[in-house]
Amino acid sequence: MKIKKVTWRYGNDFCAIYECQHCEHTEEGDGYSDANFYGNVIPKLKCSSCGKTAEHASVPPTPEVPMA
Repeated sequence: MKIKKVTWRYGNDFCAIYECQHCEHTEEGDGYSDANFYGNVIPKLKCSSCGKTAEHASVPPTPEVPMA
C-alpha cells in the first residue's frame, strides 16, 4: 500500500487513503508521521483486496504527501 491522499492531520497523527500498487484498491486508515511508519509499517500493510504488500513492489513509499 502507498499513501494516495492525506485526509486530515493533527500533529504527527493522520488519516489517509491508501492505494495498493498492484490492484489500485483504496482504503482509509490512520497513521503516524515518522520514519518507522514510512519505512517499516506502510510497506507491510496488506491489501484487503489482493493480499499483496508494498514489499512486492519496486516503488518505495514517500513520506511527503500533500494534504488535499
